Amino acid sequence: AFYTNSLAVAATDSNDQLASFSQYGSWVDIAAPGVNILATYPNNQYRSLSGTSMACPHVAGAAAVLWSHNPSLTNAELRAALETHVDPYQPLSGRTLAPNAGRLNVYRALQAVGGGGPTQPSLSSLSLNPTSVVGGNRVVGTVTLTAPAPEGGYLVQLGSNATARLTLMPSHVMVPAGQRTASFEIITRRVNQSTAVTIRASAEGVSRQATLTILPESAVQLQSLTISPTSVLGGSSATGTVTLSAPAPAGGFVVQLRSSSNRAQVPSTVTIPAGATSANFTIRTTAGGLVTTVTITATYNGVSRSAQLTIWL
Repeated sequence: AFYTNSLAVAATDSNDQLASFSQYGSWVDIAAPGVNILATYPNNQYRSLSGTSMACPHVAGAAAVLWSHNPSLTNAELRAALETHVDPYQPLSGRTLAPNAGRLNVYRALQAVGGGGPTQPSLSSLSLNPTSVVGGNRVVGTVTLTAPAPEGGYLVQLGSNATARLTLMPSHVMVPAGQRTASFEIITRRVNQSTAVTIRASAEGVSRQATLTILPESAVQLQSLTISPTSVLGGSSATGTVTLSAPAPAGGFVVQLRSSSNRAQVPSTVTIPAGATSANFTIRTTAGGLVTTVTITATYNGVSRSAQLTIWL
């Protein structure tokens, strides 16, 4: 069962595979041995028993060991140590646990919390920004540790399952001493169809991964055109903004512009720079005449978006 501020525990067998009877899902935080566990039994006996009731005591006992070793640990720190310093488990028939969950490893968790001194770092997460780009664009990856890096830094190895889709992918990144994060750059290649690429980070037996989606240029569409303000006095200016559905690739995207009236002058084009999703342009109006509503239209790749500007006098 799942309750706030409690650990949900799955059961694994001697091969670290999720047991057929075990609960599973994104709410299950950690796994522990729960198949054929030797336990005391009534009438001075021992029996091999199976169940999550066998797995949960492993985690409870591990928590007690960690707290006895480092009594200064907070609840959150103890939980993070147990959940983060785990070994891989094997899913069963597509049944999985929470992202980055694994099988309990008391030794590694104990090493991480130390003896009341500084906590030893471990790889906590890998993130990408953005997670979806048009081929040719740059992506920033960030690795995060559970504690500040020691003197000399903390080396994290990097890899991918599709290096052919990447122009640049460093083999490692160093987290500086005293810091918990470090960033690295990925440069993607142009693709003809949407491609999912797995980026991996690993250090001292802990692995984390993130998925990067590389899009073809044809996937980028003109999403919107907005004008601010939407009404001005003649002779004043307004600002138009064109926005794409995804960041523009290397070289940028050129959007065509036109106005329905000479009272509102716009440039013939506006360029959205590589890596950006929007660009601004100036609309200059003229004074004199009646109140006029002008339609400004932006066009890219056969898709047009329009917005109106009212000019007073």
